[in-house]
Amino acid sequence: MSSSRGSDQTSLRFGVELELVLRSKHETHDSFASIASELHQHLRNAGISNHIGDIAQKAHTSPKYDDWTIIQDSTLPSKPDKNLFGIELVSPIFHFPHMSLWLPNLHSLWHVLTTHFSVHPTPECSTHIHLSPSPSPSSHSSSNNAADKPTWTLPSTKSLAKSTIHFERALDALVPGHRRTNPYCMSNRRNAAYATLSQSQIFADIDAAKTLEELGERMCSCSRESVHAKNLMMMGDEGEEGEGFEHPHFKWNFTRLIEGTKTVEFRLPPASRGVRDTVAWVVFTVMFAQWAVERGGVVLEADAKGGKVGELGELKRVVVNGARGSGVAREVVGWVEGLFEGVRALPAVRVDLKGVGEGEVDKEAGRMGMEVGRWRELFGYE
Repeated sequence: MSSSRGSDQTSLRFGVELELVLRSKHETHDSFASIASELHQHLRNAGISNHIGDIAQKAHTSPKYDDWTIIQDSTLPSKPDKNLFGIELVSPIFHFPHMSLWLPNLHSLWHVLTTHFSVHPTPECSTHIHLSPSPSPSSHSSSNNAADKPTWTLPSTKSLAKSTIHFERALDALVPGHRRTNPYCMSNRRNAAYATLSQSQIFADIDAAKTLEELGERMCSCSRESVHAKNLMMMGDEGEEGEGFEHPHFKWNFTRLIEGTKTVEFRLPPASRGVRDTVAWVVFTVMFAQWAVERGGVVLEADAKGGKVGELGELKRVVVNGARGSGVAREVVGWVEGLFEGVRALPAVRVDLKGVGEGEVDKEAGRMGMEVGRWRELFGYE
């Protein structure tokens, strides 16, 4: 990795979650357990350590994350009659600087997936990357237990939070429209606490956080009019109407800083279609976070005061230059650059889709001469 520029947390480790819909090329399955067993065996034969887990394990315990976990994901579309099953693959913890270890692992994993299965990247699928600081070079501990992880410091996490706010619309431009309007990938910039604030005011509020827990509450404040409030039955007498509550389903999830994985999770990337997608998004995310921790908090202050937000060209320079400076292979840098190919800046968002009726959306779309779905993806947000 590149040397630190005044930060104590520039060497990062990561975990990746791959949401996939798979069909076996060799067998017909009638259950998740059956296809998971086949996948487990193929991965094992390829030398990839893995086990079959469950949703409860992921949600309620702190696994060591020392091998791949195969999990059933109820949010993904499974069609047993068509031999299609939604599967989530949760990686072990990888140290980003050790690319000679994790890059071949991802290549091998995707070789198994594409050789033995048909991969269907549906709109419900996504790629999540969890980030946490690496142990100091003087540490000789090899444990991947979540309880043993070095935690994010408050100054570093504030810098990352400001950078995600500053670049949110540029980040949105890199993904399909269905990711920008997905209620399980909500806007941090326009959350329940920040929707009416300027960027400068948001930065001041981030600075006011005294703990990591407070920062998570600010960055992931969810509206009581959201699908999550309805799912959690929080629309009754609990709190005043319109009051926000903390929830993890944001583009950048800061709610796991205290409990669980003790990570910051980037949830915006779409489904991976192969190793190139997965690796590109991992490198992109690590480079963005590294820049944010090292320089973002200082560089963005002037921009915030002037009302300037992050642009695509600036974002590309941050991640591509970071990758080159960190010794990432030229081919992989090219994969990261590929995320920007053909991408154009997005227009300013106009509406919170939770707060407008279909009639209003239809009217606006018609006035601009475009399909409703396209209008929602360009001008709306969750």
